Amino acid sequence: MDDLIELGALSDSARRVLDEHQNRQQLLKDPAWLAQSDQLLYRTSAELGWLGLCVAEKAGGLGQPFNALGALYVELGRALAGPSIVATTVGLELLSAAYADPDVTDLIEAIIAGDQRALALVGGTVVVKAQRQGARVVLKGVARDILGGAHATHLLIPIEAPNPAVAMVRADHPGVVIEARKAWDQTRGEVFDVSFEHLELPLSSLVLQGAEASQALARAAAHFDFALACDALGGSEQILNETLAYMQTRTQFGRAIASFQALKHRCADMATEIEVARALLTSACRSTDDAHAWRTQAAACRLHTGAVYRRVTEDALQLHGGIGFTWEQSCHLFLKRARLNDALGGTPEQRKDLVAPRILAAAARRTAHQG
Repeated sequence: MDDLIELGALSDSARRVLDEHQNRQQLLKDPAWLAQSDQLLYRTSAELGWLGLCVAEKAGGLGQPFNALGALYVELGRALAGPSIVATTVGLELLSAAYADPDVTDLIEAIIAGDQRALALVGGTVVVKAQRQGARVVLKGVARDILGGAHATHLLIPIEAPNPAVAMVRADHPGVVIEARKAWDQTRGEVFDVSFEHLELPLSSLVLQGAEASQALARAAAHFDFALACDALGGSEQILNETLAYMQTRTQFGRAIASFQALKHRCADMATEIEVARALLTSACRSTDDAHAWRTQAAACRLHTGAVYRRVTEDALQLHGGIGFTWEQSCHLFLKRARLNDALGGTPEQRKDLVAPRILAAAARRTAHQG
């Protein structure tokens, strides 16, 4: 299609923008700088059209395939950017399934313009119970470890079985409590807990219901997992490149340590793992009509790239020698980000439990077909 964005050009332009906005040393000196930087980058992303990249044209977006956002997420991870952009685009993923609702259509347009923000309560640990009472629905639940809640104007609350639905409510609703907790990952600053004990809403607040809601929630969960997988890929590439550059300058026994064969092999192994992760991610980022299968692919990608990110950041810390363990060297920022990526929404073992049954079932089908 002639109207598709060229991914290389998108990556290059995003990298230039992010280079102007991100400053790791400033973040280490002044943690409050993160919130200012994240807000400024968010406004810039709205002006550049990043927020609506993958929103359908009929809903007011640019109608690009998901791999366009994937390319952007890689650059956000490379730059250790804040959480606002990803939080907003995941919310738009969920809202886009209900774009026919006039209120939702207006909200989508306002979000793409940067004037409103809808925070989808996905990606963390979420437990919500719903009870219908006549023309109203009463919600009770909590969502923990949610990214990007600082400036949310609306919340999208997932309601799972037995009757899947998505409720939309103003973030300042008196029945909603949003609490920020400091995160060990300084590049994101905070994670948020959202709770509601007796949140009574009209049935019209259920913007999605039934199979439509189930599909939309699966796609939003997949979107979040893909975002973290792309983040891991970008971060792995960046810290490896910085490690290779450092190894050219650090000398031992009168030679740059980059010339030591054992360290060369170690770096080559890291580069190989990153390329494998890139190939897997590039293939899986292509959206499919089966939202639940796409969710499985996303969980598998997040598992693999997350493991690569963790290994690369740990090795990079060691290859920097003593300076790698200091606050002033930014190795620890990548390592902490990799660790938080692993922790959000459950453990890697829980994601394996999600992925394994589908992979085994697919393998059994192939075996039966070949037999």
